[in-house]
Amino acid sequence: MIKAYWKIKNFIEALYQRYNGGSGLLAHKEDKRDKIFGGFFDKKPKFPSLSLAPKKWVFDQKYFNVCVFASQILSDSYQEGMRFSVKFAVKCAKREGMISGNGFSYLRAGLKIVKKYGRLPYELMPDEINESWAEYSKWDVTTAMLEEAKKWKAPSYKRINNAGDAIQALESGLTLKTANRWHSGMNNPKEPNFLIKVIGRYIGGHAFPSMSYKADNQILKWWGVLQSFGRNYGDEGYANIVQLFQKNNFAVYVVEKIKDRTDIQRFHGVYEGLCVKGSDSAIYLIDNGHKKPIKNWEAFEKMAQYKEKPKFYSVDDEILNQIPNGKLII
Repeated sequence: MIKAYWKIKNFIEALYQRYNGGSGLLAHKEDKRDKIFGGFFDKKPKFPSLSLAPKKWVFDQKYFNVCVFASQILSDSYQEGMRFSVKFAVKCAKREGMISGNGFSYLRAGLKIVKKYGRLPYELMPDEINESWAEYSKWDVTTAMLEEAKKWKAPSYKRINNAGDAIQALESGLTLKTANRWHSGMNNPKEPNFLIKVIGRYIGGHAFPSMSYKADNQILKWWGVLQSFGRNYGDEGYANIVQLFQKNNFAVYVVEKIKDRTDIQRFHGVYEGLCVKGSDSAIYLIDNGHKKPIKNWEAFEKMAQYKEKPKFYSVDDEILNQIPNGKLII
């Protein structure tokens, strides 16, 4: 009877979202078997700002409703420093019977897929949406792909129940997977802060990851989130939200890091070719495994790859200090 109830509930929710502009998240079913992360209830932010996700990988779900798998895979990509394939996760979920319609699924489905099947590197299955749903989701995965994906399995996943634990998770390099009851006013966050506000009519559930935060004197101001609506949404696909733990939010999860991959490998996979900054005043370009100090702000502004405006990302000193120095950029 419980299975029948959820099957009917999901069918109705998917039907509602299809006609009201939802993006694919179905109702979340509580499960007491979820392992719990942490216990750091009074944890305060260590940094004024922290980001695990520079504007490097952004996904556009277009006319499909695959937000569950887009959010899972993009956040896992940033966590491991390896771009994985959303399309592969969708195919696996469709095979497992976890998908309704053209992508509708529940938050825990993405977690189950990366734990059971693993994650396939993007190069082996590019995931841009340029074909029909039948083609995108059909099971044409090879044995070689399955064997490769196994190398990138998530060891396990855990639920986070409070902001202190969420801060602790981000500061340890874990990306947060969560979702909201989505309202029409959340489709167009505005400058300067691109805050997502719960305004307008309810249109359905939507899954997304949080991979950064902004704080003021150790008081959290907002969480940074990456959406699956392409670079034309918000700040090149990114936006901010004030709360992750309130009535409008779904559960928050993390997956464990792959055990035989180092944080230095993860760092280089994400930040290679980008500029970063630790707690001191220096800005570095990460280039070919080295951190190259930039002489001053004027030199930073003149760098060729920053024609519009210079960008750098705040990173943890513990990682940055392990990167060997390169030649000074003047």
